[in-house]
Parts: sequence; C-alpha cells; structure tokens
Amino acid sequence: MSSERRLELELQVAEARANAQACCSCISGSISFIVFTCLAIWVFKGVDDPKSSIQSLYLPALNKTSLDTTTPTNNTLFFELQLSNSNDHWGIYYGNVNLTFYDNPISTRSHVIGNYTIPRFYQGYNKKATKRGAVEVNTTLVSQAFCSPKGYMAFRAEMETVIRFRIQSLFKSKRKKLMRRANVVINEQGVLIVNQDGIKLI
Repeated sequence: MSSERRLELELQVAEARANAQACCSCISGSISFIVFTCLAIWVFKGVDDPKSSIQSLYLPALNKTSLDTTTPTNNTLFFELQLSNSNDHWGIYYGNVNLTFYDNPISTRSHVIGNYTIPRFYQGYNKKATKRGAVEVNTTLVSQAFCSPKGYMAFRAEMETVIRFRIQSLFKSKRKKLMRRANVVINEQGVLIVNQDGIKLI
C-alpha cells in the first residue's frame, strides 16, 4: 500500500473518531439536559405555598374597659403574624412582607389605617416563623370602622410578598407573588377575637 493511500485511510479514521466523539458529546449533553429538566419538574411539583395567619391583634384605642386614661389616645396597633412552611424538603425565601390594615372588610368602602413591612428572610422546611410588630394607625378612621351592637369592630388585614422555593442548595424556583387577606374582629377590649389557630389569611 502506497504511503498516500495509508495517509488517506488514517485521515478517514481520525475523521470518523472525531464525528463519533462529537455525536457522543451531543447525546450526553441532551441526556443531561433531559435528566436535569425532569429532576427540576419532580422537585418543584407539589410544593405548597406557605400558610399565614394573624395570631393576635391589640389596639389600645378601642379598649373600652381599660382604666388607663392614656389608652384612648394610644394609636398603636400591635400584631403577631405567623408564617408556616409545611413542605418536607423545600425552604422558602421571602421578600419584604408588606402588611396593610384597613378600616372596613369591604374593599370598596375601606381606607388604609396603617401598614408595616417585615424585612426579607429565609425559612427552613417544616418551620414556623412568628413576626411581631407595632403600627401607628389613623385613629380617626379607626373610630369610623364598622361597629356591631356589642361594640365589636371589623377590619381587614392584607399581606403581600414575593417568595422563592429552595431544595437543599441545588435548585431555586422562580419568584412567585403571594397575596393573602382576612377580615378581623376586635372586641370591646381592643383584642382580636380568634381561635387557637389564629385568623387564616387566604
């Protein structure tokens, strides 16, 4: 066999090997992409949004039973918010959690009486976070809130934030906007009427 023919055969073999390697790399990349995509779908399928509830509210200005003469002029609303992550493997990143309180349960008739921002934070899986705060409210609007014959007053609370889910340190989901609300009733002592599970924001 001539040297020219031998060189031609060697070039053909080298070219065939290069094509085979490129094909394997392409197949391997496609398989990796498919596996990663399927894993990501499996990971984030069935993830539950966090549950939120108002555990307590106290508005001294509405406490008609207090003997403290400064109580009627105290325009502070004290609250306790609970955020619960019931997922087994997924942590949750919260953006700033914005709470807004209104003087009427009916949105078309309501006015903002106060708002509060809870700074962003991370919550592990199967964890509960309790956030407490105090808001200065507009007592003029508060005094005009809907009042029952028993002296109970009805308000509305709204929560808005953006969340992301995380599993271990592998994946993070896209950001998701979360909005929740609930009507709350305060009695003649200025205290939220609530059961042991709190008032759920839905």
